[in-house]
Amino acid sequence: MTVTATAPGHGSAVPHTAARPAVAGHPLVRAVGSPLSIEECRAKWKIACYTPLQYREAYDLNPLYRAGITGKGRTIVIVDSFGSPTVQHDLDVYSRQFGIPSTQVQVVKSARRGTPDISMAAAVDGGAWIYSSYDPSATGWDVSGGTSESSPLFSGIVALADQAAGRRLGDIHEALYRLYGRSAYDRSTGIVDVNDGTDNSYQGVTGYAAVNGYDMATGVGTLDAARFVPALAREGRRG
Repeated sequence: MTVTATAPGHGSAVPHTAARPAVAGHPLVRAVGSPLSIEECRAKWKIACYTPLQYREAYDLNPLYRAGITGKGRTIVIVDSFGSPTVQHDLDVYSRQFGIPSTQVQVVKSARRGTPDISMAAAVDGGAWIYSSYDPSATGWDVSGGTSESSPLFSGIVALADQAAGRRLGDIHEALYRLYGRSAYDRSTGIVDVNDGTDNSYQGVTGYAAVNGYDMATGVGTLDAARFVPALAREGRRG
C-alpha cells in the first residue's frame, strides 16, 4: 500500500555520530519544548501544527470511536528504513502529552512502490506534532510533513478496519480498488475524490495534477473514515 503525500520529504542533517533515519519526512520545526496551538504555530512559524484530536475531526473518526472501533488489540507495523532505538520512549512521551494510552510499535522494512494508492494529509504548509529523542542534540517536539505524516495516519485507519472486521485484513489492494470502482456513485465507500487541480510538482521536478478519478498526485483520493473503515472491513472479508 502506497500512501501519497502532496510533496516529497527530505531528511535534515544531524551530527554524523548520531543515529538518524535515511529519510525523515519533511521536518518543518525541530526540538520544541512542548507542542503549541495552531494559532501559536502560525504566529511563530507561519505553518499549522496538528494534534491527534485535530486529525480525528478532519477524517471523521469520532463516530467510530463512539462505536468502540478504536484500534484496540490491533498491531500497526510502521514500514521504514530506520529502527529508532528510542521509539518506545518517544511514543510514551507523545501519548502522555495527548492523553492517549501508549502501546508497542514494531518497525520493519519493506520493498517500496512508486504508484500512489490513497492520499492523506502531508502538505508541507503544516504538519503533525511528533516527539523524538534518538538525536540527543535535538530532543523534543518536532513538526513533520510528507509521507512521515501520511503513512502512519493511514496505518491507523487500516488498524481500525481490522478491528471492525474482527481479523487482520492483510493486503487490502483488491478491496480498496473494488471500493474505488463504486465510489463515483456510492458515498458509503468512504473514498473521497481529490480533484481540485492541486499539482505535486516540487523543486523543479514536474509532478501531476489532482483531477477527476484516479491520478498520480492523489491515487484514488482521500477518505471519510466513518464510512471507509466499515466499508473496507466488509470488502476485506471477501478477500
